[in-house]
Amino acid sequence: MRERTPLFHLLLFLSFLVILTYTIIKKTILFFINLFRKNQCVFCNLPKEGNVFHYRDDICYIVEDVRPEADFHYLVIPIEHISSARTFDIKYLKTVHHMYVVAKRFFKERHSELFHSLHSNQIEDRFGFHLPPFNSVGHAHMHVLVGKYNNFISRIEFTPDTYWYCTAQSMIRSMIPDEDDE
Repeated sequence: MRERTPLFHLLLFLSFLVILTYTIIKKTILFFINLFRKNQCVFCNLPKEGNVFHYRDDICYIVEDVRPEADFHYLVIPIEHISSARTFDIKYLKTVHHMYVVAKRFFKERHSELFHSLHSNQIEDRFGFHLPPFNSVGHAHMHVLVGKYNNFISRIEFTPDTYWYCTAQSMIRSMIPDEDDE
């Protein structure tokens, strides 16, 4: 195997910085656009506007993402306004777990061939939350990504268990209090 030069590593690092900067700027602009909208929260108004949902119950609903980052990109949105995934604690455990169960069942029913072709860890990586300041809407929502990512930046944006993106299972585990805490 050929040894990589310091220049290669520098270019790789600079590429990563450019992509990260682009993502932060994009997410920040979208966040502030949504923050200053007249009708407040976009996701709180979706059920009121008579939109078509792929699924809906008393706890959450599923819609397609307007800016898909994969072949199929859905959002599982809690009906209750929760400002971000960083605010999740034990009181939201039931809601987040329900969202995860609904999302996984939806993925399995809607895209069964792809669902069965993936390993279990690959499936779990497809459900997750962006964490502030990397979220573009001030209402917590779970991403469900099916198929190939649209580009390299999308792949980085949805890298599991990073500072900016947390899988649903990791989020649920973090919400369960340790026995030592009691």
